Amino acid sequence: MSNIDPVESLFERAKANGVQMYVVCDRARVARSTPSRWRGDKNGATYATLKRLNAALDDLITERAHAAAPTAPANSASCGKSGEVAAQERAA
Repeated sequence: MSNIDPVESLFERAKANGVQMYVVCDRARVARSTPSRWRGDKNGATYATLKRLNAALDDLITERAHAAAPTAPANSASCGKSGEVAAQERAA
């Protein structure tokens, strides 16, 4: 059975998604030095803080995905025409 280090996993997920750890820390309201300090002292990480950091990273990844996704026009049937013109074309 493999023993996965949750601190290293957090750093790897952040790096893989292009998110800097200080941004994750700011979002989770955790001191920026905390995760780096944990890397040096494997016993320092607390479950509650790791949970907050992982939740913050999840939120940041989701926000990036939504920001990168293309958006459709509000009413694609009108193709940018005014509502009245689109309605006339549908009636014709």
